Amino acid sequence: MKKNDIIWLLVILCGCVGVVISGRAVEQDYKRDLNVLELNGSPYGELIGISVQDAVHLLIHAGQGHEHLKEGESCEVCGETHGVVRGQGWSLSDCKWKLQNLEKDVRANNSPTPHVGAAYAFEMKRAGELVEMAYELDPTNYANFNALSYFYASSLLKYEGAESGFEAVLALSQRTLEECDKKPLDVNDALTAASATESILIYKTSLSGGMEGVEAYLPYYQEHVSRVQRCHWVIEQSKLNGAFDGLSESRKAELVERVQQFNYLLNQYALKVRAYKQELRGKKSLPE
Repeated sequence: MKKNDIIWLLVILCGCVGVVISGRAVEQDYKRDLNVLELNGSPYGELIGISVQDAVHLLIHAGQGHEHLKEGESCEVCGETHGVVRGQGWSLSDCKWKLQNLEKDVRANNSPTPHVGAAYAFEMKRAGELVEMAYELDPTNYANFNALSYFYASSLLKYEGAESGFEAVLALSQRTLEECDKKPLDVNDALTAASATESILIYKTSLSGGMEGVEAYLPYYQEHVSRVQRCHWVIEQSKLNGAFDGLSESRKAELVERVQQFNYLLNQYALKVRAYKQELRGKKSLPE
């Protein structure tokens, strides 16, 4: 065998070994989540995530967006009057009861044939893929987090049981907190972090019962209080440095409204915690 042939043979052998080694590495990489074009978590990803929310709204509006409405006309599905000044029409929060009542009608099967479980499972799968994609693009977005946590809670509770649903929401909330902590002075991230601790608090409360359960979820209540207070602080700081002025008026009103909702929930828990502490003091004052 000539010297040149031996050299070429060695080159081919080295190439084969390289392909085998790289193939194993690629096989392991298949198990990792892909981030095409590094969109997830990037500013571009945030914009795309916001645009995907319109598609999510289509699910809520039974296949129709808000484009079918004239200004001041009330949507028959969500009960909200779009295109009017806040305070002069129905708000979404005022019509939650209507949403709940209409949900059955929206999902009702008007076909002469029964709506098989496979069809419903397919719809839920597509909806899940949509909200998961939006969340991955921008995991600190308030709407993305709440849409995905609601999906996990509702779908997993129905198909896999309460434990699976709550565990999925808990894991999602903890990941969201980690993502939000990367930008501690961002108003939107502070709001989402408060929402994540609220979800954790609700999850932990569901595991506890009676007054004895208050002590178990007390640390999570305190964490939620801390996050809501921080949200207030970040908003005030953004007003001082001018960042708050860069938000639209509707966005400002939305932030204030959501923080007020947090305060309402905290007040409800505060009553339970206060009653729990009074009960403890009463037990200590009793003679043994």
